[in-house]
Amino acid sequence: MRLWHSGKFWLKLGCYGILAAALLIIGAHILLQHLFAADKIRHAAEAALAGSGRQIRFAENIGRSWFPRPTLTLNQVQISSSSRRQTDISVGRMHIGLGWQSLFGQPVVEKWVWEDADVRLYPLDDTRWNFDDLLTLRQENDGALPVNRFYVRDSRLDVLDTRGHRHHIRDLNLRLQDLEDEESPFEADARWQRQGWPEVSARLSGTRMAPQRWHNLKLQWEADLPLLGATQSQWQGHGVWQDDSLLLQQVQWQSHSDTLKLTVNGSGQGWRVGLGQADIPQASLLADAAAEEGHSGSATVVLNRLRWQLDTAALEHFQFNGSWQTPDTQTLLDAAGSFTRLADGRWRADKLRIGSHHDSIAQTANPRLVSELSGSLSGQNANHAQLSLNGKFDNQPVSLEMAYSEGEPHNFSTRLELAEWSLRPYWPQQNARRPDAAWVAAQWRRRLSGWDTRWHIGIGRVLTPWGEMGGLNVRAQADAEAMSLEHEIAELYGGSSSGRISARNNDSRDWAWAQQFTGIDIKPLLQDAFNFHNLEGSGHARFDLQGQGWLRDEWLDRLGGEASLQLQAGRFRGIDINNILQSGQSSDTTLAFNEQSHTPFTQMRMSVPIAEGIGAIRESYLNAEQFHIDGAGSLDFMRQNIDYNVLIHTRHHRSQNVLPLKISGPMTRPGFTLDYQRLTSGLATPEQKEQALRQTIRRQWQWLNQGRAASAPAASAP
Repeated sequence: MRLWHSGKFWLKLGCYGILAAALLIIGAHILLQHLFAADKIRHAAEAALAGSGRQIRFAENIGRSWFPRPTLTLNQVQISSSSRRQTDISVGRMHIGLGWQSLFGQPVVEKWVWEDADVRLYPLDDTRWNFDDLLTLRQENDGALPVNRFYVRDSRLDVLDTRGHRHHIRDLNLRLQDLEDEESPFEADARWQRQGWPEVSARLSGTRMAPQRWHNLKLQWEADLPLLGATQSQWQGHGVWQDDSLLLQQVQWQSHSDTLKLTVNGSGQGWRVGLGQADIPQASLLADAAAEEGHSGSATVVLNRLRWQLDTAALEHFQFNGSWQTPDTQTLLDAAGSFTRLADGRWRADKLRIGSHHDSIAQTANPRLVSELSGSLSGQNANHAQLSLNGKFDNQPVSLEMAYSEGEPHNFSTRLELAEWSLRPYWPQQNARRPDAAWVAAQWRRRLSGWDTRWHIGIGRVLTPWGEMGGLNVRAQADAEAMSLEHEIAELYGGSSSGRISARNNDSRDWAWAQQFTGIDIKPLLQDAFNFHNLEGSGHARFDLQGQGWLRDEWLDRLGGEASLQLQAGRFRGIDINNILQSGQSSDTTLAFNEQSHTPFTQMRMSVPIAEGIGAIRESYLNAEQFHIDGAGSLDFMRQNIDYNVLIHTRHHRSQNVLPLKISGPMTRPGFTLDYQRLTSGLATPEQKEQALRQTIRRQWQWLNQGRAASAPAASAP
């Protein structure tokens, strides 16, 4: 017991302990230097690559440590190419941790870590890659050190595929565990990017089951995709590695787009996927989308026998069925066909069948966009494409051809031939929402930016809510800044027509309309164009108008240009001038508008220059059997008012009398008034003015009766 209380004992024990620890540390350091001697490391590294033609280099500053396991740290490790003078692998720091059992037997790498590595992967020819030699060397070298865990941290992988495209993989992290066991779990995450493609953040996990089996494979990726926006996807399945490809016995996946509220679920079996090749016997997916305000859609896609290898692909058959529903309408679309792509970039979709149907839900059925089409789609890479379809559209024969070519700008052309088309199901209902012109302009500019589009449309007969037209031929061109449309109509309002419309997508939204009508019935034309119902007849009309603004309220008060009419054998509704001239019994100067009254005429001419929405009637002439009329006035298109002063000239041999008449008020129901002021100009008293009015009307009546007595009786006005 005295020994435990002796100071000398503890002093000696402490000194010997410190000396033993120092000797142990020195011995461990000497042993560590011996185990991980630079020459031995270099020799072992070169021996591992022997026969491959590659060289390995690393920096002189080698790190060594005992804990948590005997670990060797190499800095700036570089492995050169066997065929080129370049570095295929560059590792900033390489940690090689040996298991403790390595000190007493066969060395085992417990943990191998690459940090800040750059790896280049590229093809040597059509079948070989630059790392094939290392994989072969590993398989043939039975004396290679077994590795339990392999990690890659914060590294990069650059891949050049067989088509010359570069793939950049950044922030690569890889974890492989229990590599020498029958079950080896792994995890990997990275960011992938290719020029012109959105960046993809991906995570892969699973378990390798010996021999060459993979269980619980899971791939998760996120990307900001065009149209779809932020999208997440997850794939999972089981596979077997056979003949340089992965055979996936069962595949399931799900994708979701936050922007479109779109969810896609899919499944497949027997997929064989390899580097640059794939063989997919069958795949199917179901998609559901939900938008705001009760809009929703769904679709199913089925693929049968898809084969892809390098630049070639073949799809034996595909089938698409989709629907889109709003609170008021439902649209159905289906498509089917086959697809092939050749090595030179040419591709083609054959046996193409397309069907569509659009109908109302909340009201009486109103089917439209009903199509049954068949044809083909072909092209060259993404540079050119041609579509040819024939069949029926809205139960009428149709032929459609489209062509696209890449360039600056991109060119898109369409040629459509349709036997008959009814616009009645497509015409907006009275409660339809009026489009916003600013929104239309923005959509026009956004959707046609960088595009030059051309259209050629021929329709045998067009049925509209107000009538029919036949032989419609339209040629149109549009880009983001402007559009123009030339059209010919063989049958319209009982005659024919041709014209041109142009519009510019600028701040003032300028437009111009030039139209020539030949041999037409003028009444329905004026009703449709200007809401004017009181003129009937046949003949010619010409409009040359310009305006600003695309909505009626915008352009009416800024309308400019000129309109002209030349009519024969017509009548003016609302007044019977023959009856006025024959009636001398009343001194009333106001004549009521009467729907049943008409003034027949044999000829009428009118030219109306228009400025700031006001038409100035400067040249007008109407010829009837017993009289003719001329006059001047104005038309206010914005307020739909007329102010027209006319002179009625009655004819009797070489003499004539003049009766002034004023037409004013709404265009749809104007008022007719004898111009008392002009008739009595220069007279002093009311009695004189009344006497002049009576004498003028009586004289008109007498001259008309004398003219009728001297000739065959004329039919009374209706």
